[in-house]
Amino acid sequence: MSNNFVVQPVRWDRCPTVAAHPLCRAWLTFQSHRGLAENTLDAYSRGLEVFLRFLSPQELSIQTVTRLHIGAYLASFQSHNGYLSNATVQQRVTVLRLFYSYLVEEGVCQKNPVGQGGSRALVRRCRKLPWIPNEGDWQAILVAALQEPIRNRVMLAFAYDAGLRREELCSLCTDDIDPSRRMIRVCAENTKGRRDRIVPYSAASGALLAGYLDHRRTFAQKRGRLFLSESRRNYSAPISIWSWSKIVLRVARRAGVPRFTTHTLRHLCLTDLARAG
Repeated sequence: MSNNFVVQPVRWDRCPTVAAHPLCRAWLTFQSHRGLAENTLDAYSRGLEVFLRFLSPQELSIQTVTRLHIGAYLASFQSHNGYLSNATVQQRVTVLRLFYSYLVEEGVCQKNPVGQGGSRALVRRCRKLPWIPNEGDWQAILVAALQEPIRNRVMLAFAYDAGLRREELCSLCTDDIDPSRRMIRVCAENTKGRRDRIVPYSAASGALLAGYLDHRRTFAQKRGRLFLSESRRNYSAPISIWSWSKIVLRVARRAGVPRFTTHTLRHLCLTDLARAG
């Protein structure tokens, strides 16, 4: 099992209002030191940035916010820009709940205006079944993927075979692959639940991997991240989750299946495993 503890830095450039606020900055720094994932820190910083910008025109301080103000904040999501998804609203409420819990513990506030969730949650949670491609959609995606470079085809194959999230996929290292047993080790620091796991991949994916490794040696001899960029701007640098999302979007558009995303492969993998018993 991996015992690595990784402290991800907060991207203060993405949240300038938060960066300038001592309480927000202290809370996010604390969350960073806890070893939270980069995406979680980004979500926390974005949520606080939106909240501070809501407070600014009203000249409200964080300490004077009441439940009435929280209600107005939620109502502001239904603006001329359209409605936010239930998941996004839930995320922003969670950020404020955690932030104000911290302020209460530190003695800055006497009461958490967001509450503690549970049966009296501010916003009712909507749960929708994930979209799964039908046989025709899946065949169209496979045909579209044939036009992709071998690296991208390996990534698509691994994401489906092992049900990998995009962070898990892009963070794979050469040492995480065991070709003799066709196994992938997903390190805890790259997972949502912070747990190591070992997952298999298929013989077809193994053949693709062998071809990609031969190709990879032509421009990178170093070990480390498995999937590397070949663009002139980031030559031989690890591929980012944003680049991977753009690749999948390109495949989706080529296939004429716009609902296909990086996470679809994980849902499809788990669905197929359930169907197979």
